[in-house]
Amino acid sequence: ISRGCHYINNISFANGGTIGTFYGAALTVSSSQNVVAENNVLFGGCGGIGICGGRGDANGPEWDYQRTMNNLFRDNLIVEPGSFSMSIIANAEYDPVPIASNNRFIDNTTLAVNGKEQVILGNDTLADPLEFNQKYANASGNKLVRNLADLDSTNRNRLNESLAKILNVLHFAEGGPQLQFSNVELKSIWPLGVMENLRFEHKNIPAHEYFPQLDQEPGKFADGDKF
Repeated sequence: ISRGCHYINNISFANGGTIGTFYGAALTVSSSQNVVAENNVLFGGCGGIGICGGRGDANGPEWDYQRTMNNLFRDNLIVEPGSFSMSIIANAEYDPVPIASNNRFIDNTTLAVNGKEQVILGNDTLADPLEFNQKYANASGNKLVRNLADLDSTNRNRLNESLAKILNVLHFAEGGPQLQFSNVELKSIWPLGVMENLRFEHKNIPAHEYFPQLDQEPGKFADGDKF
């Protein structure tokens, strides 16, 4: 809930549950105007970007009626969302869906290997960000990637750097794995992107032992490629 907030170059990791249409998304915006959210990496949660209605009385004083409008979501990387990649829905106080509300989704990338790529637009559920571009005038340039290897180099670097920061934070978390990386093995830590896997019971375990389901050398994909 904000007026004029700039939310830039942040990381959201497994924020909330994996099921829903708004609450629990990696980035949620409600009752807000003139927000700019760009260049963020958004992991897990029920969705990547969720925006919803407003609050206050439309017949009351203007300063007390908070519409969700004139917000920009641009160049964010959405990773493995649980229920949707992007969502824009109404509540009883305000409907942010009409084009006049000017809520724009521009050049966001959804990486959905096992996640859900669908987009919720009002009362409709669209197949993916590509259909969103086609059917919503305030959406353009949004992309869908279904395999890690298909990510462009810029987003590969963003993903790798973000995962490195997450692991280094988890290194200090109580009960967390005592792992620390300067270069993150994407394949090795991929299970961390799912909420249900965030239950660590051991410490001081090397990455290749912590994820025994991986039979290749840590830091490499099955085909030997390394980001």
